[in-house]
Amino acid sequence: MPIGFIETEEIEDESWIRDLIQHILSCLVVDCDRCSSAAENNFLGFLKTR
Repeated sequence: MPIGFIETEEIEDESWIRDLIQHILSCLVVDCDRCSSAAENNFLGFLKTR
């Protein structure tokens, strides 16, 4: 496949990243389980390797 093109399956797999980032940026809950889980699993470190 030419550089710059991705398969449909890859787009679906990456949508959770976009959704999680949007959630983190807009979340106003102090004790949010989703945000704390992302922090515990080093989500920012994961993004740096992408």
